[in-house]
Amino acid sequence: MPYYIGDVIKDDNRLVARTPEKFRESGIEVRLQTAWYESDADEKVVRLSDGTILAYDILAFGTGTTPFVPAIPGLDLAYSPYFGGAWDVIHIAAHALIRKY
Repeated sequence: MPYYIGDVIKDDNRLVARTPEKFRESGIEVRLQTAWYESDADEKVVRLSDGTILAYDILAFGTGTTPFVPAIPGLDLAYSPYFGGAWDVIHIAAHALIRKY
């Protein structure tokens, strides 16, 4: 996202996260809304909460997130941006451009 604000990426359409289908096209299996139960690093398998056992070559856990905005002085001012997603980046970049001129 800083590349968009820094004008390295100029097309905001490139900020969209890849869909599970796009990951699959690259050979990456995505399991959304799926709970991990246990893993065995020696056997290179994970067991999901539904009993499914999956073998893996490389394992990455994506836990998801929710933006957290701490209670700091000045957040009540007219423009106090924070980053919570792609649209926030577009908004911050537009505001910076307006303030520049």
